[in-house]
Amino acid sequence: MTKQRIGNIGVLNLTKVDEKTISGIESIENVGCIIYSRETAHLQAALKVQNVGASIEINGDYQTMTGETVLSRGYFQSLTSPVQMLAVGSVVLDEDIEEADLEGKVDGLFVVGVLYTPAHLQGIIQSKVKHMTGMFDTYQGEKPRLINGKLELTNAYLDSIQTSVKLTVNGKLTLEKDLSMEAFKQKIEHLTVNGILYYHESQESVVFSVPNTISGNSVKIPEGFSLLTSAQSYSARTLRRLNGAKLMTTHPIYFEKDVTREMLERAIDRIQTTSIVVVDENLEDLLYEKTNLEAEILSYEGQYVLIEDEETWVTEEYAAYEKPVTLIVAGKLHFGEDLSADELNIIIKNIDLLGTIVAATPEIKGTVKSLLRLNDGSVENPDQPADDEYDVANYGELSL
Repeated sequence: MTKQRIGNIGVLNLTKVDEKTISGIESIENVGCIIYSRETAHLQAALKVQNVGASIEINGDYQTMTGETVLSRGYFQSLTSPVQMLAVGSVVLDEDIEEADLEGKVDGLFVVGVLYTPAHLQGIIQSKVKHMTGMFDTYQGEKPRLINGKLELTNAYLDSIQTSVKLTVNGKLTLEKDLSMEAFKQKIEHLTVNGILYYHESQESVVFSVPNTISGNSVKIPEGFSLLTSAQSYSARTLRRLNGAKLMTTHPIYFEKDVTREMLERAIDRIQTTSIVVVDENLEDLLYEKTNLEAEILSYEGQYVLIEDEETWVTEEYAAYEKPVTLIVAGKLHFGEDLSADELNIIIKNIDLLGTIVAATPEIKGTVKSLLRLNDGSVENPDQPADDEYDVANYGELSL
């Protein structure tokens, strides 16, 4: 019997698992937390487990809360019997909850993440916590704001804060260039960023004078630079909007064939990037002068073709392109069996691989590999599984 590989699970419930099921599991990886009972505790020793946030014993029934959860006074008043609560993510208790609302309602709190409680509930909440992996904190006034994903901190956002708050961003936080730093100091009581923080050079002293916890990267945008938050393609028409621009980005920049040396010289002063810059080969030397040393400049002679999503190419697909073709694969490209490896060699000059190419035959696969100029992706066979790492993956909660 083939054993299962399990990964990318928020909560893995092993409270009712048996030895037969355990024997069918090869490995478990990337799990927020594993829940087991007193009866199944001994079975964990038989598991090959890696990258698990927490392993928690819970006996009896429990309620699961994942992501960002706000618990109100009405929620506790609606409970008719004590409950055990498992929270994976962020939990905030409303400021109007009283100690009496919790009496006889909470049998235990198991937290993997962050738990915020009003200061007047600190004692009773601590007495209910049976497991804590992460952070426990109190607040007064406005309840903390928790953002999962990305946030651009603007003056309008600061205006929406009545007093001051603890702000947590799990993802990407960008500070608006014209952000009032005086308002920032007044409104942000504590800043937590789990991910990446982008701030402008003039904001640096104020940003780090506020109590903060930065788990990840903080990136300073140099004075005079503009941050590009997505991939950009510039043609002769769209380049006219720029005049001596200084650009900073982690995303690709593409310059179309109709961009001339004079246009590029006038429009772009500097580019600070950790991604790729695609440009006609006649302008390659100019781009080297205008970009940082870490930039990956990819030049093309005839035409470049960008694959961002998932496409399948047949002979007719590439026959009409201006030759030679520089192929940039950021998504997934399938080369079918009807394609000629010899024709690919004639038509395609370079392949810059950032995603995946699926080659139908060994001949096509060999040709693709010989044309690779940049290889930050993979070349696969058509029978290769879409997810060859795990058999069971990407569940918020999974019970075995």
